[in-house]
Amino acid sequence: MLGRVGMALPHKTHRDRAAPALRASTVGGDAPASRRYPAGRVCREPGCDTVLSVYNPRELCGQHERPSPFTHRVARKTKLGFRRS
Repeated sequence: MLGRVGMALPHKTHRDRAAPALRASTVGGDAPASRRYPAGRVCREPGCDTVLSVYNPRELCGQHERPSPFTHRVARKTKLGFRRS
C-alpha cells in the first residue's frame, strides 16, 4: 500500500484495524453457556471404551443408549401460510 508520494506503509493485520462501530448480536441477547459434564468419562457399558462428550449428560455412548422416539414439532401450514400456535 502506498502513502505519500510512493512511500510504502506498513502492512496492517486484522488486529491492527479499528473495531467496527456496529456489532451483530442474537435477538434477546447472548445465549446461556451450554452445560458441561466432567471430561474423561467413559461409557458404562461393559467392554466399551468410548469417551463421552463433555456435553453428553448420559452415562452411555450413542451406540449403547436405548433408542427414544424423536418428535419434530413444526407449525402446520395452511392455505394462507403458517398457522400461529
